[in-house]
Amino acid sequence: SLDEYAVLTAVNSGTADNVTLPCKNVIHPDCSSTTWLYNTYRFTETIELVILGKIKDSHMNEKIRLGPDCSLHIHNVSTADTGSYTCRQLINGRECGDDALVYLSILTVVPLKNLMPGSTKILRCLLYTYHNPGQCNYHPFNSLTLRWVSDTDTDLQGDPRYQIHTSSCDSNLTIELQWTDNNRRWRCQLTDMGQVKLSQSYTITFPGRKYYTENNILKDSKL
Repeated sequence: SLDEYAVLTAVNSGTADNVTLPCKNVIHPDCSSTTWLYNTYRFTETIELVILGKIKDSHMNEKIRLGPDCSLHIHNVSTADTGSYTCRQLINGRECGDDALVYLSILTVVPLKNLMPGSTKILRCLLYTYHNPGQCNYHPFNSLTLRWVSDTDTDLQGDPRYQIHTSSCDSNLTIELQWTDNNRRWRCQLTDMGQVKLSQSYTITFPGRKYYTENNILKDSKL
């Protein structure tokens, strides 16, 4: 199942989150047999993160640590950390037992710029997976879908105000902004067989101005 193989998290622009990847095949509790390997679509080679319980010098060595249960803790996680993480047990140089594979996937809404009433903007929601950003066509992600809802949990599919185009785990919500949209929040939900697994919200804020209408003409005045 998805829960068995995948760790899902959401990342907001400007925030720093931490994730923990479990190791389910530990032999020695002191982690002296534990090795963590990393693979991603961005690199062709396998990257060694932890060798026999010791963190190895890599592009991630400053943001990872090993937990007391040999789990892998990643600090300040970002979309660049998406990929497959393999916990492997080695004794006397030989592999022992099966590898424990964990996929780290990250849901994000791409930040918008130049927000103004009357402009048309596209909110893009992406699930970064091991295969590629927005790719959910392969196991264990092929049961996942994205949907957009309002801040009151109303499904926006079918609402004539919005245009929604979704391909796999890449969904675009097209909005013509209105002055009443200031500080309004939209949410992208990741669902698995209809069950919400994760959501990522995005709030529209018009920068530094107060907007109003007069005779159906858009005007603005500084606060």
